[in-house]
Amino acid sequence: MSLTKKLVLTFLLVTLIPIGVIIWVSRQSLVEQAQQQIGTQLKESVVQVGKSMDEFMFNSLHNVQTMATNPDLSLKDLNLANRDLARLTYSFSFFDQVMLVNPQGLIIASSDSASVGRSLFTDFANTRHEFAMADQARPGSAYVSLTDALKSTNAATTEERRSNQLLGIQILVPVEDSEGRPVGVLVADVLTRQLLWLLKDLERQAPGNESPCLVDKAGLVLMSVDPHPDRIAGHADVRSGALRAALGDVRSGHLVYTDSRGHKLMAGYSALATYGDNKAGGWRLVSPVSYETIMRPANESFDRMIAILLATLLA
Repeated sequence: MSLTKKLVLTFLLVTLIPIGVIIWVSRQSLVEQAQQQIGTQLKESVVQVGKSMDEFMFNSLHNVQTMATNPDLSLKDLNLANRDLARLTYSFSFFDQVMLVNPQGLIIASSDSASVGRSLFTDFANTRHEFAMADQARPGSAYVSLTDALKSTNAATTEERRSNQLLGIQILVPVEDSEGRPVGVLVADVLTRQLLWLLKDLERQAPGNESPCLVDKAGLVLMSVDPHPDRIAGHADVRSGALRAALGDVRSGHLVYTDSRGHKLMAGYSALATYGDNKAGGWRLVSPVSYETIMRPANESFDRMIAILLATLLA
């Protein structure tokens, strides 16, 4: 090998090896910074949707608590109560049905006249525990009961709940007359399609085709935009431990993990509030996205920068 070739080879080794190290280190640093920035943006979008879900729940509670103070509910003639309850469901799209239930569990007034005289527990057996607490509670108290999608008072809503597998939520508030004597419990069946709309809005904000979901403290899926979710069963990535951090003490954040299918994902998560005197809720909103998809703009930007750098060095 001639001296010239040796000098050229030495120059290339001395030049390219440090440049390669610098490029590798720079890439790692850029990826970490981009990952942190993108993860923070993802987390903030989840936090905002979570706040909207909390607002929906608190507004629903407030409306039922306000209705429970209506003096018409304590009159002997319950026709006025039926009218007021029907007006409430008409005015607020939060509720499918609102019922006044006596201490024995019998519906004595309702926004749906067909249910008057029936037992509350025929269609809402899950509310027995919360009903017992509300029946003995002080005025202004509220209890929240959760269940799977239930039979609705109209066919369209029933089909919607079945097809979307909406979460069933009932709010129970004690009712007293003007002299403080117990009348019964006001029970509102909440329409949770707005929670589903918020999940779909979160899905539209995130790239890729992963499905945001609402999970409980144990990691059970309560609601998802996935058309075939594994409802009321443990989320696969929670069972595997990959998403366990999202259910921890940190109220919001983001993490990178490998899911049960071997795909690398980034997820933003946020804790929701608890609702009612029985502290129902405390759910977690989780929005996973494909790591490759969400990081692609940053990777493409870095690749362009490296191409320009190499072209400059070789020119």
